[in-house]
Amino acid sequence: MVALSVLTVSAMSTQRQAWGATLACTPIDFGTFAPCPTTAGTVTVSPAGTTTPAPGCLTQLGAGKRAQCLLTGETGSIVITAASPVTLNSGGDSMTVNNFLFSADTPPIASVPTLSVTIGSSSPVLNFYVGATLNISAAQAGGSYTGTYTITTNNP
Repeated sequence: MVALSVLTVSAMSTQRQAWGATLACTPIDFGTFAPCPTTAGTVTVSPAGTTTPAPGCLTQLGAGKRAQCLLTGETGSIVITAASPVTLNSGGDSMTVNNFLFSADTPPIASVPTLSVTIGSSSPVLNFYVGATLNISAAQAGGSYTGTYTITTNNP
């Protein structure tokens, strides 16, 4: 069994309309795991912070971690999305990430593919979380896979 170490995001780019907002996020980390020798699988990191490998032959060796984002400097209606799928690379090998989901503490919002919130003028800050699904081929080559995904914030 070969350990497949995956750190999925080493950098993040953001796109937004021209307003005074700032967006900063930590990377999503799918953890370290050993792939199935003959079966493809997935590792899902939820925006709540849980890591779920599937199928059962995929062995999780180290826990994953959701991304945490902070949007500051904007009030009113905000819509947040992520481009999908994203390709991660390690040398000549690759995997894809898709099914990005978001959650927020205030206002409380569970896992949704598009985060729509209203930020009040008394506290122009939104703390939100990002999860996604990593797609793993059967006998995926070991390595440290990295890539970039884009979060888009719009103020309609």
